[in-house]
Amino acid sequence: MGPLTPTHCTVCDKILPLWQDARQPPCCTDASCRLLLAQRAQLGEFLFQHQVSQGRARARERAEEARAVAARAAAEGAESERAFAALRAQRGTGPGVLETVLPSGPRRTRPVSARRRAAYEAHLRAVVAEAFVEPPPSAPPPAPAGAPALDSRLPERLCTACGGGCCTAGKEHAYLIPASIQRLRFQDPSLQPEQIVQFYLRHIPAQACVNSCVNQTRQGCALPREWRSDTCNTWACKPLQTLYEGLQTEPRVHTVRVLRRRQDQWTQTLLQADNGIVARAELREDALLTLRAPRDD
Repeated sequence: MGPLTPTHCTVCDKILPLWQDARQPPCCTDASCRLLLAQRAQLGEFLFQHQVSQGRARARERAEEARAVAARAAAEGAESERAFAALRAQRGTGPGVLETVLPSGPRRTRPVSARRRAAYEAHLRAVVAEAFVEPPPSAPPPAPAGAPALDSRLPERLCTACGGGCCTAGKEHAYLIPASIQRLRFQDPSLQPEQIVQFYLRHIPAQACVNSCVNQTRQGCALPREWRSDTCNTWACKPLQTLYEGLQTEPRVHTVRVLRRRQDQWTQTLLQADNGIVARAELREDALLTLRAPRDD
């Protein structure tokens, strides 16, 4: 008995597993493939085959892009390891030293334009109005788990070294949603809609970071922490999560050695974007030291 001939999906051309139920014509479990196949008679063979051809071309493009992203990630990983090895040779290493790669927050600022102010105000009024449809909550709205309570300045220093690489998606909404307003109302039931809107508007900085959240400055967020969104107060990137873990295990992290790359949290996998190493730093409880690139890096 010769080898079995693989069966391919009629739409996407994916090889089907042997255990999958036989379908005529063959089709994978993807909903879009099954939908297009169900419309074959209605579309007519010419249009059906045209859509199949386009879909396969898009799938090939996605696969090629995924391979390119993986290849660049591997190249960046090798580059980072060489840079860390040079820093180890220069500064030593040992238990409690964490090495991590950070994205970059924006480094330039400009005055907040009238357009940005208007867009932010429109968003604020919409979420405040939605929140005030209900009475003040008797319990705080559910929120994601926040940072663990740790006696350490290293998480703060890590965010400082990054400069807000996750804040860039805040734009003119600052991640504020009705639940953010309900949390404020739980803390102070006397707050009125216009009070809340005006508080946020008063805290718009004169200069905000370019292409980032309207509240982001070179010194950090312009809002008091309790007025920030749950996302701002609880979300943690992978390097920050790793640091949290390292501060709760033995040997406890006491030093963080950082490489900072050019792109932010959301653009670091874009193939067309330069994501080279732009800074090195060493973080300790008592200091944030900027490091020079070793000669052999």
